[in-house]
Amino acid sequence: MSITGPHGLAIALTLRSLEDLPACASTLMRRMPGLRIADSSVVPHCHKFAAQVLGPDGRRTRTVPPDIWTRPVPLPAAR
Repeated sequence: MSITGPHGLAIALTLRSLEDLPACASTLMRRMPGLRIADSSVVPHCHKFAAQVLGPDGRRTRTVPPDIWTRPVPLPAAR
């Protein structure tokens, strides 16, 4: 994640539901009095997040252990 412009902090959260967002924002602002939320984005559904396989209901079904020793698959050459 990169930040450009006048704002110097980005926070990524995973919440159980969209209804949890206002309470979470309030908690952040209460715990960090100088914090001002300038913008927000919502990704409504993640199929896979941090090596977790999610079911249709959005809950984790299993973990996929990352293999950090295998070389990544090379990208095809540009045409």
